[in-house]
Amino acid sequence: MLSRRFVRLTAVWALACAVVLMAGMVYARAPQNAGVQDLVRSIPRHGHGSTLDETYGQLRYIKTTDFGATWSSLQTAGDFGSITLRVTNQYPDFQTVVTNDNNICYVLMDSTTHAVYSVTGPNFTPVVVMQEGNNDLHSVGGTNPSGWTSVGKTPNGDLFAIIWGRNASGANTFWGAKSTNNGASWGTPFIVASTPQIDSTAQYPHLSQVNSATNVFMIFQQIGTSGYPQYLGRIPVAGGAATITQIGISGEPTRNYYVGASEPIAYDDVNNWLICTFWNQAASGDIVYYSSNQGQSWSSSNIASAVRYPSVAVNTASQTPYVVSNTGPPAPGAVHHAWFSFDQLGYGGGSWVVPPQNLADAPGPYDGSRPILYINEMYWWDANRGVASNNIWGAVTPEGLITERSTDGGTTWIDQTQQWDSRVDSIASTTATMNQLAGGTNGVAYITTSFRYAPVDTMPPDIQNPVLLTPVSSHGPFVVSAVITDPSGIGASTMNYHWVPADADTDRVLPQDSIVGDTYYYHIPDSASNGHRWANGDTIWFYVDATDNNNNYGAHWMQAIVVGSAFLGVSDHPMNSVNSFALLDNYPNPFNPSTQISFDLPAMYHVTLKVFNSLGQQVATVVNGQLYEQGRHTLTFDGSQLASGIYFYTLSAGPYFASHKMVLLK
Repeated sequence: MLSRRFVRLTAVWALACAVVLMAGMVYARAPQNAGVQDLVRSIPRHGHGSTLDETYGQLRYIKTTDFGATWSSLQTAGDFGSITLRVTNQYPDFQTVVTNDNNICYVLMDSTTHAVYSVTGPNFTPVVVMQEGNNDLHSVGGTNPSGWTSVGKTPNGDLFAIIWGRNASGANTFWGAKSTNNGASWGTPFIVASTPQIDSTAQYPHLSQVNSATNVFMIFQQIGTSGYPQYLGRIPVAGGAATITQIGISGEPTRNYYVGASEPIAYDDVNNWLICTFWNQAASGDIVYYSSNQGQSWSSSNIASAVRYPSVAVNTASQTPYVVSNTGPPAPGAVHHAWFSFDQLGYGGGSWVVPPQNLADAPGPYDGSRPILYINEMYWWDANRGVASNNIWGAVTPEGLITERSTDGGTTWIDQTQQWDSRVDSIASTTATMNQLAGGTNGVAYITTSFRYAPVDTMPPDIQNPVLLTPVSSHGPFVVSAVITDPSGIGASTMNYHWVPADADTDRVLPQDSIVGDTYYYHIPDSASNGHRWANGDTIWFYVDATDNNNNYGAHWMQAIVVGSAFLGVSDHPMNSVNSFALLDNYPNPFNPSTQISFDLPAMYHVTLKVFNSLGQQVATVVNGQLYEQGRHTLTFDGSQLASGIYFYTLSAGPYFASHKMVLLK
């Protein structure tokens, strides 16, 4: 028996190595010039229909009743016109669970009143879980103004919600609330944990979707002096304080898990195993923790190369845990893969296998911002039938979603379908939130999301020539106006300036003073922040910029006030004859150790020029900032600290992105 297991593990190790080599070959062969829109459409798509409300954001879902073989069109989870969950631009984070009667339940925070609501099908009537009252439920953890909530259930169908905030005395607090009727009503909230059990850095609470008959399980993290300790909270089903124990330490919080977007904890209520996973910097991969006694003690194993927001799913029939992740951004121009691994020996076995087939490929090559697959989830009904969802990550999070299914225990994945994509389906990017997969019984599963339909808007605000309203003979304050228009409305505008000579006071950002119709007014004070008062001959350079309600950014040409003598507008600037973007080949190429990289800008833009190695790892940032002049720019890249090899340099400026290859030969 031992020799058979040794042979099987040896074969598995060889297979995993082969898969790594195959992935490298895919990256090397991927097309670099294919059109993203064409590649997006190359995956079979499921249309969203045309009957949904398009004037405001709504919670939405798609549903399968046949183990992922087919999915419904996008449905709305109710009309929230009676409460402030109905918003124009942005929904808060949410989490979902499937009730024992196979309906979907959302738990989320009202972004205006900060009350926590549940919304459960089939009627989707909002029900208050907890009012804010004298507490502070929304500005917790220092980073999430829309609140952190989570939801799970017990085997008998009771629902549990977790709310993170501060109580009326300012103590850091996790509250719990329980529903015994599928979210139709909720009991009085109770304190799960409070200071000093948790501190102000506690963040990202996640309940297991499935729990035991005695405890509900929660994973969360805090910010420590060395790393990010991860904790498990065991909450009694009867209610009351949780028992909190530390699981392990992560090296970086941003690669662990998102609110409502990944599942870092899972419980098998048939075989009584609890499993948690998170990225571990020291292990250079994911670490998986197993417990056969509901989190009182743990064993662990590592999965090399798995990074970024891992999710865990358990197959209770085969007692197999699956971890879904990816291997990080690929080299520019290459296709990004959703990646998964499973424990071949079952719970506690520790032999993690990488199957020969990637879970999914992104619909097109990576271009520095899109598209890649980032948040990936999986759910199992029985030993063979499972479903997976893969978020398409781009300028918004996420831009789209892919589904697929397995009928052979994960050996192969079929029926890959792109359910929606913001660039193709006219989704207003600012209303999109993370997608979450939640499974039920008898072939039922949901993928939940929220967004508003709107015409695709990629155009920045129109900023007409700013005008100086104060005489140049003045020594300030100077008043400037600009006419700014955009069909979607202006989200925000500022004026940015610096002055020459600049003695430790190089750049400042000034908010708008007032708005009259489409005219925005700004003022430059009579002195710099270091106390220098304007004198004749000082040159104050400035530009006006704005962001519209679809997050498109625009900026006007740099202008200048020469104090006491002149106002230099656009027509006074020396212009190069460049009216389009271009990224040129570097010269020389091959190079040793430096080379020049040139690019053209048709106007002033914020520019990012980065260098990546052949594994897609960033090795240098050549420039990351505002370039004020139109024309050709030439920068020198020094590769003296790098090894010989193939590198890629990428240019991002406003709507433009391009990538070229160069060779360092020492």
